[in-house]
Amino acid sequence: MFILRNAHPRELEFIVENTTAADWEETKRALASELTKGSISSDHVENLRIALGQRSKDRILEAVAELPGRVLDAPAFKDYLDRTFKNENSRGFVELGYQIRIIEREAALNRTAIPPLKEIQDILRSGGTSAKNIEIAEYLDNHDKIGLGLPIRPYVLAGFDLIRSVFDEIVSSAIRANHTSVNSRESHAEVYHRLLAHGYAHRIAEELTYGSATGPEPNNSGVSNSVWPDTAEKAEGNCEMLWQQFSGEPNTDRVLRAKAEFAAVLITMSLDRGVRVACDVVKIQNIRFGEEELLAARMEMAAVLLHLADRFAFRTLPENGRNVFMEALEVNVIAELADHGIDTSYFMKVLHARHIEYYKYKKFIADKGDSCRGTLFCEFPKNVATALCIGENFWFNQCLSISTLRQLKDWNLTKLMKG
Repeated sequence: MFILRNAHPRELEFIVENTTAADWEETKRALASELTKGSISSDHVENLRIALGQRSKDRILEAVAELPGRVLDAPAFKDYLDRTFKNENSRGFVELGYQIRIIEREAALNRTAIPPLKEIQDILRSGGTSAKNIEIAEYLDNHDKIGLGLPIRPYVLAGFDLIRSVFDEIVSSAIRANHTSVNSRESHAEVYHRLLAHGYAHRIAEELTYGSATGPEPNNSGVSNSVWPDTAEKAEGNCEMLWQQFSGEPNTDRVLRAKAEFAAVLITMSLDRGVRVACDVVKIQNIRFGEEELLAARMEMAAVLLHLADRFAFRTLPENGRNVFMEALEVNVIAELADHGIDTSYFMKVLHARHIEYYKYKKFIADKGDSCRGTLFCEFPKNVATALCIGENFWFNQCLSISTLRQLKDWNLTKLMKG
């Protein structure tokens, strides 16, 4: 299937040419039927994402199921579809991927969009607007994965795994509704994923090209052109309420591993905190973050948050419980980092080095009237700044330190560990 993954979506049309427009409408009706029956449910991790202000997969899918009655006002995109995809069903999948991004934006998620990374900035400096848009879309869609790949990950607002799961559900519904033969299901599924991803990437490319949440089209959907006003602080208190489900539960190995899974979600949702602080607070002109800097900053944030969790566990849990909790937490976080494209063995070296460095700082913050030098929350932002190649910046360090402290207070990991 590697050849399919690297083909341009329009080269895949022969696979879907025999699927009629009526079959495509049946796919969406089947999806709506499944939602009505309640067969698509959220697991514990999804409940955590809801608690933190993120829309669930179900809510996005419900909006998708309502799309047949919704008119897409995007003449430039429709012109691109007509010129590029001759098969109506192929256009349907690409258009659906495009609309999923609009739905994601309209959900007013509490994640601010990061600015174009330097690879895309280079594209924006050359060519006409239309050419830039297509080139950015092809850059975001150039990878060897099924569906969404690493180049697009920084620009996903709702959570990379959540949007991938939305694609999975839609593709599964299409396979069932179209009565695809067993022998061709795998190839059809890959094609559907690729077409959905191409439409989704095209919409993000429009946002990046035009510097607007609404792309080149008039803002008639209620979506703000600016970054989302909602912030992670709106989730304050939700974690503490969520931890109540563990109240009275003895800290068996099974319970500790379940708690670690929740804590891992919190950490992985915070991997871009350093990048976002740099973009929102530092206001560096001609910011040039590339994928290498982005990955390095994520590793630094993961390392300090794992270190903090270990210190809380040391204070709260017996030795065996701490070992069980931290092992499960590290496994979950490392798996997410690997999905980001971070080499596990390299991250483990970084984590080991940071544990040694950070344990030297006995205090999290300075006592009143004392210098903050030599405290954990004064020193760790410097490593994130180094990863982002922004040099020494007092305001960045202060803002990252304060925002991380606030987040830790909201998480209340000590309560989670105690149960």
